[in-house]
Amino acid sequence: MVIVGTIVLFILLTVVIPKIVGIFTQLNQTLPLPTVVLLATTSFLAKWKWALIAGTALAITTLARFAHSEEGGRLLDRTKLRLPVMADIVVKRDIGRFSRTLGELLRNGVPILTAFRIAQNVLGNRIIAAEVAKAPDALSQGSNVASALRDSPHFPPVVLNMVAIGEETGNLPEALLKIAKSYEGQVDRSMKTLTSLLEPLIILVMGIVVGLIVIAILLPIFSLDPTSGAM
Repeated sequence: MVIVGTIVLFILLTVVIPKIVGIFTQLNQTLPLPTVVLLATTSFLAKWKWALIAGTALAITTLARFAHSEEGGRLLDRTKLRLPVMADIVVKRDIGRFSRTLGELLRNGVPILTAFRIAQNVLGNRIIAAEVAKAPDALSQGSNVASALRDSPHFPPVVLNMVAIGEETGNLPEALLKIAKSYEGQVDRSMKTLTSLLEPLIILVMGIVVGLIVIAILLPIFSLDPTSGAM
């Protein structure tokens, strides 16, 4: 929605609106400030639109390549973990993925160390993956799963407690799958809530921008001096 709205707005400002507001430059009277700003904006965009398009494409390509590099990916993943809303979704998503994969592997008889190394590959965040990658070494030295995961600050106590109880009762796969189901549900609800909040906000912003453009176009018409004979 944001991309489509931006493209439509760009076309309006560079193609459609200049033809409309260009008439106002022929008037022999002072134009309102909003109209002057709109004229300056459309003139700038029309003159530099290809440079802006090329620059935007280059910036997106450069950022995409950087994000896919090891250094850039780690920086991006670290940033995600610092953003209030996104951090919660990223952490819960990875815990859900990891728990489901590990639980299914253990339930099907895969050895714990092998299962851990496979499960850590489903983690989408490099920072969390690096923390979990230390767990197999702890397991090979005799630690249990809960203790091995305790070194990761992103696994909350409630998850570690459920894992510990699952190990003590011999139901670790079932405990992991319960964790996965819970966190997957939380992520789904968070995404739906976020989407329901963002959509009205985007519509509001687009509406304000379009409203300002309409005002800038109509003001000169309403402020015309009927004695000037400009029209």
